[in-house]
Amino acid sequence: MHTESSVTLTFLPKRISAQFPAGITILEAARRLGIDLSAYCGGNGVCGRCRVRVHDLDIPPSEEDQVHLSAEELRQGWRLACTSLVYADGTVAVAEAAADEERDILSEGETRRVALQPAVRALPVTTATPDLHRTVSDEELLLEALQSAAPAAQLSPLLLPQMSEQLRQYHFSATAILIDDLVADLQPPDQGRIYGLAVDLGTTTVVSKLIDLTSGSHLATAARLNAQRSYGEDVIGRISYASTSREHTLRLQQAVIDLLNDSIAEMCRACNVEARHIYQAVIAGNTVMQHLLLGLDAKYLAQMPYVPVFRRSQKRLAADLGLALHPASQIYFMPIIGRFVGGDTSAVLLSLAEKQTGIWLAVDIGTNGEMILAKDGQFWSTSAAAGPAFEGAAISQGMRAGEGAIDRVSSHAGRWDIHVIGDGPATGICGSGLIDAVGALVQTGCLDFTGRLQPDGVLPIIRGEDQSETISLSGPAGGEVRLSQKDIREVQLAKSAIASAIQILLKAAGVGVEELDALYLAGAFGQYIRKDMAKAIGLLPNIQLDKIHFIGNAAYVGAELALRSTIERAWIERMAGRVQYVEVAGDPEFQTIFSDHLFFPTSEQPVQAPAR
Repeated sequence: MHTESSVTLTFLPKRISAQFPAGITILEAARRLGIDLSAYCGGNGVCGRCRVRVHDLDIPPSEEDQVHLSAEELRQGWRLACTSLVYADGTVAVAEAAADEERDILSEGETRRVALQPAVRALPVTTATPDLHRTVSDEELLLEALQSAAPAAQLSPLLLPQMSEQLRQYHFSATAILIDDLVADLQPPDQGRIYGLAVDLGTTTVVSKLIDLTSGSHLATAARLNAQRSYGEDVIGRISYASTSREHTLRLQQAVIDLLNDSIAEMCRACNVEARHIYQAVIAGNTVMQHLLLGLDAKYLAQMPYVPVFRRSQKRLAADLGLALHPASQIYFMPIIGRFVGGDTSAVLLSLAEKQTGIWLAVDIGTNGEMILAKDGQFWSTSAAAGPAFEGAAISQGMRAGEGAIDRVSSHAGRWDIHVIGDGPATGICGSGLIDAVGALVQTGCLDFTGRLQPDGVLPIIRGEDQSETISLSGPAGGEVRLSQKDIREVQLAKSAIASAIQILLKAAGVGVEELDALYLAGAFGQYIRKDMAKAIGLLPNIQLDKIHFIGNAAYVGAELALRSTIERAWIERMAGRVQYVEVAGDPEFQTIFSDHLFFPTSEQPVQAPAR
C-alpha cells in the first residue's frame, strides 16, 4: 500500500531534483521539469521510445515494458517512462542525446536579397519643453514632435509608465522606436539599437536567428529540438494531449515559450545584445504549432471539417505571451493557407516569391508533408499526414539523424555500402538512410513491388522466434540494424501519403508530371535524401533528376524575409488568401490513388503518372 503523498525524483545526468505527487509517471515528472524525453505516441505506451533507467526505485515492469524491452534490459532497470508510476524517492537516468541531435538541425536555406524595410524604425525626436504657459501632456509633446516623420504614430500603453522619466533623463531629445505606427520605446539620442527575431517553429525542431534590423546582418543562431516532443511526436498527438484540458494546452504553450526564451538568452549572450532591444519576432510554424504557441484550442483541427481558429496573420505583444523581449515587441505569426497548410508553408511560398512564371512544385516532407503547386502565378496547396516514419519513429530501430544513425545506403554488384553518422558502430537508421535502404532493397530484388521481402534476394531474411522477418544492415565499424517487414510497411504508408497528395494536387490544377519545370524540396529531410532513391521508391514523381532542387530551410527563410521587409510581409498576406486549398481525402479517387502508390515502381508494377 502506498502512503506517501509526495516523492522526490532526481534526474541524471544533470541532477535536477523536484518534488511531485506520489503516483506520478516518470514521463509526466520529466515534462514538468522541461527534461527532453521523446514520446512519439504521446505517452500511450505504444512507441517504446521514452526509455529511462531507474535507480533505487522498485517499479515492476508493465505490460508495455515487457513488449518493448528485453529481459536483460528489464533486469538492468530500464523502463518506459510513460508507464512507470513512482511512489518513493529515487533517481532516474535519462540519455543525453538531444545535444548531438541539435547540432544536425538544418538552419540555412536558399534565400534572396530584399531591401531592408522592417516594421521596426528608429527615429530621432526632440520635443518641446513643457512650461507653465501651455497645457499639454508628455504624450502630446512626443506625438507632436513625430508628426512630420510618423503622422499616424500612437503611443504603446506599455511606454506610458516610464515615458515621462525617460524624456527628462534624455533632456527631451531621444530616439523613438516605432513598430509599425506604435511608439514602443525611447532610447538615448543617437542610439537606435533595434533587433529582430526570425523563427521556424517546427514540430520537431525550432530554429531562431537574431538579426540587426539596422544593418540587416545575422548576429546569432539557436537551433533546438521542440520541447513539446515529450507530449507527442506529431501534431495529432499534441492536439490529443492539449484537448484533454486547458491546463494541458497552456503546458504545451509554456514548453515552447521556455525554449524560445532560452534561445533568446543564448543568442543575446553570444553577441552582447540586450533582449529588451529586440522589438519584433516573426514566427513561421505549421497550423498546430502556431495555435499552441498562441494558447488556442486546436481540437477542431483534428475533427472534420478540420477548421482552424484563424487563417489571417496574427500579432501579439511579447508581454502577453511571456517572451523575454521588449514587452511591447510585436510577435507576428505568418498567415495560414488552409487547415494543416500553415504559416510555415506561407513562409516557403514567400521564399519562392520571385518564381512567378512557369510550373513548379514545392514539397516539405515531414511528419505532416505540405506542398504548393505554382502555375504562372496561380497557386494550389495541400498537406499529407505522412506519419513519423521519415523522422525515425514507428521504425523498430529508427532514430533522428545523429551519431550512430545509418544515413546512406547503396548497393553495387552485390556489395553494400553503408555510411554511419560519426563513423562509429551503427545503432539505428534515420529517414534518409531508410529511403536509401528500401530503395536498394527494391533495386536488388530483396523487395518485390508489393513491398514483400523476398527469400531469394541478395540479403538473407532473418526469421525470429515470433516468425517475424527482418533484413540485417551492418555498419563498417560494426553494429547491426534490422529492418522488419513492418518497417517496410511504415515506409510504404508514408511515401504513399506524400505521393498521393502530389498526384491529387497536380490533378486539381490540370498539370501533368511532365509539365513540371522544377520540384523544390524544402526542410531538413528533403535536404538530405538522395533524389534517385526517393524516385526509386515512388516518394517523388518520375521527373528528371536535374529538375529536383534542394532549397534548405525555406520556412525559416520566409520568416526572415517577412521580418526584413513589410513589403514582403504584405505580399504573403495577399497571396496566402489566394492559394487554392485542395482537400486530398475529398478526392473521389483518393483510396485508389493511395493504394496504387503503396506499390514500389519496379518493372513489375510501375507507378502511373497523374491523370491529366
